[in-house]
Amino acid sequence: MRKKWQKEVIKMLRKELSGRDKEKYKKIIEKAYTDNPEGFVVYGPRNRRKGGIKQQVGYIGRYMRRPAIALRRILSYDGKMVSFKYFDKTEKKEKIETIAVMEFIARIIRHIPEKNFKTIRYYGLYSRKNKGEIDKILKIKKNKIPKKSWKEKIEEGTGKNPLMCPRCEIEMEFKGQVCLKKGKLVITYAKCIKARRRLEELIGYEPPAKEKIPEGRKKENKNRFSERNKPIEGQVRLLAM
Repeated sequence: MRKKWQKEVIKMLRKELSGRDKEKYKKIIEKAYTDNPEGFVVYGPRNRRKGGIKQQVGYIGRYMRRPAIALRRILSYDGKMVSFKYFDKTEKKEKIETIAVMEFIARIIRHIPEKNFKTIRYYGLYSRKNKGEIDKILKIKKNKIPKKSWKEKIEEGTGKNPLMCPRCEIEMEFKGQVCLKKGKLVITYAKCIKARRRLEELIGYEPPAKEKIPEGRKKENKNRFSERNKPIEGQVRLLAM
């Protein structure tokens, strides 16, 4: 807090000084940094409230994630006036207030932070200075952790085989899928030629007329075919018992 306060005070001073004054007081400002390595003195008394720092951190955490007022606190709205309840800390009791809608909006938008203003700062493992170290750890861990298929992940989490038919108790095999792209149904994955033909039948695919393809385009088409076979989210999925 001391270092942050020092930075902000000097920043404000520099902003207010004109070009000539900046040169005049340059050494004094630099001395303010060197003579106060721990920063400027900050008045930060201890939290004496019931619950202490834990309660305060909890409140700040909720404030950052939720809006300034909870919906349950808004009691009525008729298009012109808004009635809401709040807790009066001085009288220590709940009160109801009714104000004009524009005044209510004005009070809410005060809580919207400025552009690029950081409301949450990362620390510990999530801080930027530790990113390099964490990347090294994750790289080592990645090699040690065995890769699992989507079926294994679902089975581990739910205890059920997602490919098992609940009626006949026979495991199904994922053969392929069709996805909608630019208004057309396209085969995005097919395990074999038989599966591809079946999917073509389902979507009513008509192969283009044969033409001589130059050597350069053959290679390009081959790459496109390999990309087309990558499984992505789709609309039609082909399964076999």
